Amino acid sequence: GPRPEEITEAEAKAEAARKAHTVALAQLARCQVRSPLNGVVLRKIVSAGELVSTLMPQPLFIVVDTSRV
Repeated sequence: GPRPEEITEAEAKAEAARKAHTVALAQLARCQVRSPLNGVVLRKIVSAGELVSTLMPQPLFIVVDTSRV
C-alpha cells in the first residue's frame, strides 16, 4: 500500500484542489452578468470574452422590460 508520506502528500494536494475550486467558483460568480429586471435583450453591446471594467462602467446590453409592453 501507499507509504504514510504519500498519503499525507495526496491529502495535501486534495485540500489544495478543494481550495482552488472554491476560489474558482467565487471568481466565476463575480463574472456573471445579471439584469436588474426581467426582459429581453434588444441589443448586445459587448461580446463574450471582451474585457469590461467596474472602474469605468459601460452598458453591456440593452434590455427591454417585457412587463411594460
